[in-house]
Amino acid sequence: MAYDKQNWTVFYQLAAELLEAEPWLHFDDGQLFCIKYLESEEPVYVNILGNAGNTYGLVFYEGEDGLNDYNLLRTGGDLNLPPVYPLFQQNCLTIYFGEEEEMPDEQYEIFAESGFDFNDSVLGIPYVLSLRRGFYPWTPENVEIAKLNAWLRMFLDVLPYGLPSENWGFGMDHGCCYCDITAEDEDDWTFDYPPLPSIDYTAELATFSDEQIRDQIRNARRNDMIFEMDVHYTNMHISDPAWPRPCAAPFVLAADTATGMIIGEKLAEPDEDISLVMNEILLNTVSDYGIPREIRVRSVLFADMIESAADLMNTTVNICDSLKAIDEAVEFLESGMTGMHNEMLS
Repeated sequence: MAYDKQNWTVFYQLAAELLEAEPWLHFDDGQLFCIKYLESEEPVYVNILGNAGNTYGLVFYEGEDGLNDYNLLRTGGDLNLPPVYPLFQQNCLTIYFGEEEEMPDEQYEIFAESGFDFNDSVLGIPYVLSLRRGFYPWTPENVEIAKLNAWLRMFLDVLPYGLPSENWGFGMDHGCCYCDITAEDEDDWTFDYPPLPSIDYTAELATFSDEQIRDQIRNARRNDMIFEMDVHYTNMHISDPAWPRPCAAPFVLAADTATGMIIGEKLAEPDEDISLVMNEILLNTVSDYGIPREIRVRSVLFADMIESAADLMNTTVNICDSLKAIDEAVEFLESGMTGMHNEMLS
């Protein structure tokens, strides 16, 4: 892909302003700027990274769907989700500062040709990653970097007016600065500090109809088995010409607790709904092995995904911190992939 050098020139200029503004000195990652430019546009939520002294930068989430992605990332630990699961469910644009080796190769080439010099910055060189649900973080496309530049310009414009005051409050239910403009006058910003529209993650869970579920389990016999189900992301970058970037395909797994055997699995594609795949694996496994007396999952989110099918089967779903059969199967799966990778290299 040919990258628009002008867009990147604008980005480096704005990134230099961001370094000078140092918003991470005043805000932590529990506070959000909500910026709305004109009534016709969706709000953009800006999360500021670096107050804890680790990763410095900004994350831009578009609209209420973006805020929901942020809430998933923030509450993933409470939901007991696999650590990388929320990452691969994100749609956002991020700015980071780091060393040359941290940058995607194509971005370092763009930077090297740009003529900009960030040697005086203790934080390093600015770079951008685009996160899309189902894919690995990647260098943004031209339309994305143009969008990010517009958002970053707005953020820098309103930042001086939103510096911390008693209006901010504390905690996720108060830590929001709502910046709004209703006319095409860059000096006509208004500011408010309302609670966020939501501080909880709302999952839109897809499932099969009751009729489809009943039809699938009609001839299945009830047994005394215990199933374990989980979602596991490997460290494989799976590329396909049909996809704009390498996908982060997860294995959706079902295992038998007693034997430790994997009894259902599917490598989900990026456009597949994880909830539907969970139900597909469950129903196929029930067709092959019968209706279990219990299904164990690691996360309340995964329990919610299969709740309808489990209810129709009159099967209990329990949330467990440890899934022994799944964990052992994943360890075996990973070792096999590592061996295959090493063999390919040799």
